[in-house]
Amino acid sequence: MLPSRMEDRRAADGQSGLTESLARLALERADSLQESVVLVWESEAPQIDPLHWLELEPGAPSFYWKGRTGQIEYAGAGAAFVLRGTGPSSLADTCAQADRVLDQRIVCAPLAHDIEPRFFGGFAFDPGNSGGSSWSGFGDALLILPEALLIRSSGQNRLVLALVVSPRERVEDVLTAGRKVDAHYHALVAGDFTSLGSVTSLIESDVSLERWSDSVRSALARIQAGSLNKIVLSRRFWLRNTQLRTWPVMYRLRERVSSCFHFAFDLGGGRSFLGATPERLFHRRNNKVETECIAGTAVRGTDADSDGSLAEHLLSNPKERLEHYYVVEDMLRCLGDLCDRLDVSTSPHVLKLATLQHLIAKARGDLRPGTSTGDILSLLHPTPAVGGSPRDAALASIRELEGESRGWYAGPVGWYARDEAEFAVAIRSALLADSHACIFAGSGIVQGSTPDEEWQETEDKALAFVDALR
Repeated sequence: MLPSRMEDRRAADGQSGLTESLARLALERADSLQESVVLVWESEAPQIDPLHWLELEPGAPSFYWKGRTGQIEYAGAGAAFVLRGTGPSSLADTCAQADRVLDQRIVCAPLAHDIEPRFFGGFAFDPGNSGGSSWSGFGDALLILPEALLIRSSGQNRLVLALVVSPRERVEDVLTAGRKVDAHYHALVAGDFTSLGSVTSLIESDVSLERWSDSVRSALARIQAGSLNKIVLSRRFWLRNTQLRTWPVMYRLRERVSSCFHFAFDLGGGRSFLGATPERLFHRRNNKVETECIAGTAVRGTDADSDGSLAEHLLSNPKERLEHYYVVEDMLRCLGDLCDRLDVSTSPHVLKLATLQHLIAKARGDLRPGTSTGDILSLLHPTPAVGGSPRDAALASIRELEGESRGWYAGPVGWYARDEAEFAVAIRSALLADSHACIFAGSGIVQGSTPDEEWQETEDKALAFVDALR
C-alpha cells in the first residue's frame, strides 16, 4: 500500500505546538548569541509503527534506536543540527560540542522528560582510522539532532520537531517554516513493508581459514611474549546483490532478536549501518552510571537440558572466564577513575540470547562531580570485549592483523541528552552498501584459544545474524 501524504489541518491553521512567543524567544536567543539556535516543540503524532514511518519518510539522514528493555523506541528523520569530529580525541570533542548546543542553543516548549532534546549517533571503533569509501559519511564521530523524532512508549506515539532559527530572521518566517516542518512529518496512512530484499545463505568471507589461523597464531605469540593479554579479531562476511532495505531489515531484527539494543543509521547514498547488539557500553543519568562486561560465547542448546549444559560449560570454561576477566578488570580500572563509589558484580552469570549465550557482569557507580559523558566514552571505549588488553597494544595489533578498518563496527552507538545518555557497542551488526551487505563478527583471543574454535565462533555469530533475516 502506498503512503498518502496530507497536510495536517492543525498545522495549516497555525495551531501547532510552535507558538509566536516561542518563535520570539528563539529569535532573541539567536540574536544574543549571534549564531543559529534550534527551536524544539511537540506536535500531534501519527499513530504508526516507527519503522513504517521511517519507510514512508525516505529522506536522509534517518535513524532508529530501541533499548534492550524495549519500553521506548526512537525514530528520527532529518537533521536540525549535525556535529562531527575527527581524530583520536573526537569522542570527547564531539560530546563537548553537544553539551554546548544542549546548554545554550536549544529553545523548547515544555516537554516530558522522556523526550528531552537529544542527539543520536555513533563513533568509529578506531577514530583516525574510520574506514574507506564503504563508510563514507560516517566518519570518526557523528551526532545528529533530528528534525523530527517519533517516540513510541507503551504503544503511544509522540512527535518532537526541531527547526533551525538564525539571527535576524522574522517571526513570521519562523512560524511559516515551522508549519511546513509540522505538515511534512505527518504521514497519515501506513502500508506494510513490501519486501525485505533477498537473503541468501551463501556468505563470502573476507579471509581464508589459513589467513585467519596465521592471525590467531600471531596474536597468541604476542600473548605468550607478554605484550598482550587479550585481543579481539574480527571477520567480514559479504552477502552479494541482496538489495536489502534498511527499515524492513530493522523490522525483522526487532521482531526476531530479543534482549538486545536495536539501532540503525541511514545516512543516504545507499549506505546504512544497523544491528541488534546485546552489549551496553553505559547508561548515564545525572551522576549515576551503569555498565556491563560481556565476553565469552556459546551457542544455545536444542532443548532445555543441552542449553543448560552449554551454559554450565561456559561458566566453568577457563578460557572463557579468562576472556571475561580482562573485560571486568578494565572496566573496574576505568570506572575507578570516574566514580566515588562502585557496586560491581565480579562473578558473571549467563546472558541468553536467541541463538547465543554469553558471560555477563554488571557495574554501577556514582560519578565524581564534573564528569562528562565525553569523559565516560573516552575512558570506556574500546573495552577489552571488542578491542583487547592492554588497549593501545591491542589496537596496534588489530590494525596490523586485520588490515581493513572496522569503521563503526564495535564502536559506540546511541543517544545523548543534557543529563542522560545511553550507548551500546555496535556488534552483531551489518553495513548495507551498494546493494551488498557486510556482516561483522569477532572473537576474543586469549591464552588457550585455538584458530579453529575462534573461526567457528565468528561463523556462529555471522550466521545468527543472517538467520534472523530469513
